Amino acid sequence: GADTVANYQAALRSVTYRNGSGDPTAGERAIGFTVTDGNSDDLGDGALSAT
Repeated sequence: GADTVANYQAALRSVTYRNGSGDPTAGERAIGFTVTDGNSDDLGDGALSAT
């Protein structure tokens, strides 16, 4: 939906990762997401560390 760039940035920065395994391994997990405004695509990516 329509919103400000700041609100989209805040939403994407709030993405978290949860491993439901009983014995997860620590380390980086790559995540990716695509945001489109209907006219063009911008790809963002990020990494996080599971502890």
